[in-house]
Amino acid sequence: AFTELGELLISSDAGAALDAFKTARNLIKKGGQEVPIELMNNMGVLYFEKGEFEVC
Repeated sequence: AFTELGELLISSDAGAALDAFKTARNLIKKGGQEVPIELMNNMGVLYFEKGEFEVC
């Protein structure tokens, strides 16, 4: 659900989208599953757009 929320927010509120993606990543990790590369890519793009190159 948080992944979909992040995708909906990308164009209107990048900060909220990044928060949603981070929440999704944390929940997936807690569940013992592998984080989808698409989710990591979305986070990387948002960090890049913010100029946070070390994080992305």
